[in-house]
Amino acid sequence: MAVRPFSFKVMDRVNKGWRVESKKLGTRWDVIRLRPATGYTTVGTNKLFRVNHYIDAKVIEFAAGSFVYRARGDRKLLQLGDLLVGKETTQIETEPTTVERYTVVQLRILRENLIVRTDDACTLYRPTQRTSAGVQATSTYNFESTRNAKIAALDLGSGLWNFFDQGGVPVGAPTTIYAGFTLGGDGKFGHRKDLPLGVPDTGWIATTGLLNAPFLLEGDLVAPIDPVGALGANELFRIDRPYPEFEGAFIQQNWCTKVRH
Repeated sequence: MAVRPFSFKVMDRVNKGWRVESKKLGTRWDVIRLRPATGYTTVGTNKLFRVNHYIDAKVIEFAAGSFVYRARGDRKLLQLGDLLVGKETTQIETEPTTVERYTVVQLRILRENLIVRTDDACTLYRPTQRTSAGVQATSTYNFESTRNAKIAALDLGSGLWNFFDQGGVPVGAPTTIYAGFTLGGDGKFGHRKDLPLGVPDTGWIATTGLLNAPFLLEGDLVAPIDPVGALGANELFRIDRPYPEFEGAFIQQNWCTKVRH
């Protein structure tokens, strides 16, 4: 019988302390898991976690481009890629009720449970230029349009994301991913002006949990479905630099340009 590493025993003690902390100071969350056979499935309701802001560049590269938090509570309830959806309503005299949705991106031994803010439900598209009659609408020859694009969906058989014709998505396959958008124009990522008096394109970072990589490519489009905060309706973002990370945290930070307002 294999001997359990001592670090795992230490982690059990740490996790026990987190459970106590969450019972005293935590709020209620639902745990949502994307399963190959059933799609998004609630695997826990009203679970207690204490969520607060956390940033450490040694843990997540380009962490400043994402809203990074830690979730202290029972780690045994979580898996990488799970969603934590807030259940607590805010007090109306202080602020309006908001959607709180986070994606679990790190569960390393003797490290914090790291999550990133992913409030926005989105659809992913990959533009194509097909013009075959009866296959898709006549091409607009526009790589910044979803009209001729394939749509991303989770293959319920393999459990992997793939791109399908918009009329050929398997029945019941989820087409929604969750992302967090942060403004990158005044940080490490932005665009220069084309002309001295021109207005530069706005640079954004769309952060998701790690999809099966290499899944997202330059030129793919991210379309928010239920935009909140700084995002408005009918906006579209073109991925200019997909950046998946496998070490430290399982996260994808996609550096984008807003191409439709």
